[in-house]
Amino acid sequence: MMDVASQLIDSYLKTSFEVSGKFTLRPRIKSDEIEKLFLQNNHQSASCITAFNPASRVCSDAENLGSHEKLIQEVKSMQIQFASMIGHCTHGQWKSEKGLFLL
Repeated sequence: MMDVASQLIDSYLKTSFEVSGKFTLRPRIKSDEIEKLFLQNNHQSASCITAFNPASRVCSDAENLGSHEKLIQEVKSMQIQFASMIGHCTHGQWKSEKGLFLL
């Protein structure tokens, strides 16, 4: 039986990240789309972040949406280029979570 930390890491690795409905990223799987995006925009890295369920603590939909809006405002204030992102748990254990794809 896996401990909680191992179970969470396993869940994260089984998540797909849909970016603006244009492409989907999966941990440890090469993405031609992101390589093309990096070349077009002269970037070398990106991040998928979410304010939903911080520290894997399940929050209400209202709390999660409020935290997401605060995250958007914070990223905008830092003038970081971003796109909308949705993280989908591929094994159905977690609800999908809104997030941001940062460049």
